[in-house]
Amino acid sequence: MEPPASNWWILIRFIPPGPGRDLIAKECAGCHGWEHIPWHKMGPRTEDEWKVAVNRMFEIDKMKVPIVSPQAVSVEQRETMIKYFASAFGPDSKQRDLKLDEIPLDEEALSKAIYTQYDLPPKTPGRTGNRSIHDLFPSQISPTVFFGDIGTGAVLAMDLRNNDYPSRFKEWPIVPAGEKNPEPHGMVESKGHIYWTELAGGNVGELDPKTGEMHRFAMPNPGSPHTPRADSQGNLWFTSVYNASRIGRLDAETKTIAEFDPSPNYNNAHYYGLVVDRKDRVWAAGSTSHTMVMYDPRTNKWTTYPTPMQPSGPRRPTVDSKGKVWFSEHIADAIGMLDPDTGKITEYKSPLRDSGEYECYADKEDNIWVTFRAYGTFGKFDQKTKKYTFFPYPEVEGHTPKIETDPEGTIWFAMGRPSTVANLRINGNVPASHSAGM
Repeated sequence: MEPPASNWWILIRFIPPGPGRDLIAKECAGCHGWEHIPWHKMGPRTEDEWKVAVNRMFEIDKMKVPIVSPQAVSVEQRETMIKYFASAFGPDSKQRDLKLDEIPLDEEALSKAIYTQYDLPPKTPGRTGNRSIHDLFPSQISPTVFFGDIGTGAVLAMDLRNNDYPSRFKEWPIVPAGEKNPEPHGMVESKGHIYWTELAGGNVGELDPKTGEMHRFAMPNPGSPHTPRADSQGNLWFTSVYNASRIGRLDAETKTIAEFDPSPNYNNAHYYGLVVDRKDRVWAAGSTSHTMVMYDPRTNKWTTYPTPMQPSGPRRPTVDSKGKVWFSEHIADAIGMLDPDTGKITEYKSPLRDSGEYECYADKEDNIWVTFRAYGTFGKFDQKTKKYTFFPYPEVEGHTPKIETDPEGTIWFAMGRPSTVANLRINGNVPASHSAGM
């Protein structure tokens, strides 16, 4: 039996009916996912404890902006959510948790696959925090993997030609020791330079790895830059994920930042992930507006595409070789495909319940790689057969928020606590026959 277009079949099974449920699905679950609400990660709480947890989303914190714009969710709506949480998930409530399926495994495919994990170098003396990696980017022009250390506030590089630990790593601190950690998050390479976004710094950074020269460019308005990607002209596009959600563009020539509001009707879009296609169209996913948005440089206009299944929690778009835009649906247990020629979105349901699709990535063979957050596994979606092959992570309860591929087709990602840099070769040590995907 096919599930209904609405995602309430998930909520009815997991979250009990009551006032506030609609608000939680629309405003909260797109970011948190069902596995965070509320037993699996948060546990039961009193009403006062739920009040602290909910209101923290609207406070100005280290990122200089609230996570959720106060204009998007009223004080009255917050109170409705707080009372719902306290009633459904208070200290005396019945425990409710996700009941997961068994992952179907293809032993033949797994027998060829090899995971490799690389320990990070020791923390530089005098710096606070611990090594922690979110996004990384394998260079497309050199045997180097770059990543942002969100824990200590530095850009790191690993030389794949050097087998000696820890000398294989090079580090560029973003700020001097003792200053506030800007929390470098997203990362991309463009025209030989490395760019990153700062969740807590409100800046976009640029590094010339040959000279070590570094520049940081402040957003016009306070925000938390998230995913950077470059167009063919070298302009850097990025999302601003918190507060009043925006899309930013760092001009390649003037080094000035312009901001765009793709969907003024969605104050709480939380644009989580962005990609630029071969026509320089910019695609971004609104995880709590449950929309995809597109900027066309030929018309200088934005177009909004609501996802058919509501709520869906789209994030992490990618583009295949035919120009189709794919994205994960974090709370809809699905991936979506948007045809730019027609504007039609086709959704493909997960074979696993409550799977929490997080990252979505198209390789050059047009396989769509998906990270299943609740299950700790990669899924390779074959567009021809519409079936998945699963590759469980090398760590139990592991999670990887972003993947990339190098010129040999090796899949790179960060994983673990403490963090490691890792890769997956699905055919072992035999290089893939294609170059990196978008």
